[in-house]
Amino acid sequence: MKSLMHLPNILRLALITLFALAVVGCAAMHQAQQPAPAPEVAASQPVESAPPPPTPEPAAPVEVALALPLSGPYGVIASKISQGGEAGRNTLQQRGQVVNLHIIDTDKPDWLQQLQQLPDSVKIVGGPLRPDRFANVVQSGLNKKLAFFTFLQDLGNAAEGRDAWRFFSSPYDQMRTLLQMARKEFSIYNVGVLYPEEPFGKRIVQLFLEEAKKEGINVSAMQSYPPEDPLRWSEIVAALLYSNKEAPIDAVFLPDVWSKAEMLVPYIFYHQREDLIIMGSTLWGQTLTKERNVDIHNFRLSIFPATWWSEGNTMAARELRKAYPNEEPNFWEVLGFDFVRFATRMNSLPAAWTPEQVNQHIRSAQNLEWSMAPISWSDTGIAKQDMFLFTPSNGGMRPADMQDMRQRRQAVKARLQY
Repeated sequence: MKSLMHLPNILRLALITLFALAVVGCAAMHQAQQPAPAPEVAASQPVESAPPPPTPEPAAPVEVALALPLSGPYGVIASKISQGGEAGRNTLQQRGQVVNLHIIDTDKPDWLQQLQQLPDSVKIVGGPLRPDRFANVVQSGLNKKLAFFTFLQDLGNAAEGRDAWRFFSSPYDQMRTLLQMARKEFSIYNVGVLYPEEPFGKRIVQLFLEEAKKEGINVSAMQSYPPEDPLRWSEIVAALLYSNKEAPIDAVFLPDVWSKAEMLVPYIFYHQREDLIIMGSTLWGQTLTKERNVDIHNFRLSIFPATWWSEGNTMAARELRKAYPNEEPNFWEVLGFDFVRFATRMNSLPAAWTPEQVNQHIRSAQNLEWSMAPISWSDTGIAKQDMFLFTPSNGGMRPADMQDMRQRRQAVKARLQY
């Protein structure tokens, strides 16, 4: 470019013009060789990612209380209930429901004061477990402030569904379950009762008679036996079986413990009535849940009720077993587990509740997936439990197979006719 400075101005201008035109031409050729640009699109505004959904606020904590005799003679049972309650609380918390569980020892001198000082948000109490402690509650008037769901078979002189509620089976439940089974599954309307000569036996017989009347079943024979005099049992069993020829029995209720049943039932076979349906009590299960070597030869037509089966297949039962990985939960732990889950569903109960409001809230709360046999309440707050039915097995107990028992019974009756 320095040499251009010596040329005349006119010539210098011409050369610069030619150079510029060449540059422009090259650029044009280069542009022509490039692919056509995509149509220009108006620049869009930056797209902001949608805000994440708001994190749901955790459910407000639910307050539940248990009133149990933890340090006295009932301490072992009470501890099982409280442990089950804690397992129920933990299960709910895994689902996002915070539960504050208050556990009060009713064997402590100030237990009533502790109940009185519970937060106002506590409305539901599980317990007491002892009748005398429940009587203390009623006397103190605390049952007007707190809704007590007792672990008792009955409430004594208190009005169930008004003064307090039950979260427990009654003797009527096992009898109703057995009697309905006899009528619906085997068309049995005449039954007998073989009971021990002691206050327990006499009380059970009276309750059985009441429930049988409700179910339209005739108790056509009854006999008592001296528990400590087995030499008389054979003649007593014979009298039971053949005392009413006009209405012979097709089933017999044995309310005594399993060990007594093992001694009594062979006499029924000896007197050639092995076609009878033998109805046992919940006491049988207390032994058979632990027994692993049972002689069932005389018990193939035997049925008894129970409130819990460790191999139950509901989701709640599986969750409970998961909470006890190293042991098999028993009934008392099941009771605490289901109670805390039930009480949580009663949380919307108003502070100044009435018995009618409690009964109304129960109607929805009872639609719980139970781990034990389900409890239901009438519109007036009367509880009943629809028990499971079992039969003795070589390994202890198993759910009763009604179809198999009907077929077996028909075969036995056909054989006895020859």
